[in-house]
Amino acid sequence: MGLFRVARSVALALLVSAIAACGGAGDDGGVSASAPPEPTSQTPPPASVPASNALSGKVLAGYQGWFGCPGDFQGNTVWQHWFLKRVAPVNLTVDLLPATSTIAASDLCDTGLLRADGTTLKLFSSQNANVVRAHFAWMRDRGIDGVALQRFSSELADPVKKARADHVLANVRAAAE
Repeated sequence: MGLFRVARSVALALLVSAIAACGGAGDDGGVSASAPPEPTSQTPPPASVPASNALSGKVLAGYQGWFGCPGDFQGNTVWQHWFLKRVAPVNLTVDLLPATSTIAASDLCDTGLLRADGTTLKLFSSQNANVVRAHFAWMRDRGIDGVALQRFSSELADPVKKARADHVLANVRAAAE
């Protein structure tokens, strides 16, 4: 089920990205279902998109930036998207633990849980710019040309959630550069 949710989220993020990249948003921010107006003598024709900017042949991925740790940003006190309720192995919400060996230990969050080898399980927060830069380096090294960042409109009404989402967006923009 977890993989299905991820695939569905990535597909939606890519669709939104493709619509935005193709100029599908109208003046009111909505997606226009009608054809664009015909150019008149006062309306210059739209500029053509150079082939180097086309999405054709590009590999895109969805980036969610959901994960957070207590203390990662503006007074956060909870594990976000890692655990339900409290930190315990049975409460993990992920199907697989992420690879974190190439991320500096100082950029990871200690769960207090022990692995089978006796080391402490450390997880990441998308609020950490170094972590997001590492994710983007991994994607670049594996031939991914770009990402679509997923955001939830429900977060926009809550100033705390919006600030967290905006911070992830800033991290993604910086890492994409």
